[in-house]
Amino acid sequence: MVGDQLLRGTAGAAGELGWMPVPGAAASDGGFDRSRHEVGAAFQALVGWRGVQELAKRHRIAAEDAAQSVAAAAGSTEGAAFLDELARRIALGVASICTVLDPELVVLDNHVGSARGDELAGRVQRTVADMILLVSSSSVSVSLGSTRGLIGFVMSVRSSSTRRLDRDASMPSKP
Repeated sequence: MVGDQLLRGTAGAAGELGWMPVPGAAASDGGFDRSRHEVGAAFQALVGWRGVQELAKRHRIAAEDAAQSVAAAAGSTEGAAFLDELARRIALGVASICTVLDPELVVLDNHVGSARGDELAGRVQRTVADMILLVSSSSVSVSLGSTRGLIGFVMSVRSSSTRRLDRDASMPSKP
């Protein structure tokens, strides 16, 4: 959302952050990477399920999938370095968006967030605050969760749209 409007972009792909070029990831050529069985995407390579699993393996966190890796790391001293690095990776994308759009709320919604997402979200929020100019801990709120963040976002949009419709309906019509 930008103001009261859903930003779709010219081609309808606004918000496809997985394709965003970020430091630490090769720029995507848009092609299918047969060795990884996924579409080559810059940010996605760092924070997608495969990137999270590769990071977990480097930190000796054994789990079957990305969400379980986050859950296993959360609350353990051994997992702190993994969560810090994952938060830094996520924050690269969030900080890029915050620098351009200066949003009030950032919603990152996926299966990883459902696994102790609050701990990871807090790390992302603190890391973003360290990366960008003029941000306080209350000005950018990061929400991670499989459905909680998305439901909150939809309710916020609905509330904003309702206020706008009510405001427009109460304005006198032009002659």
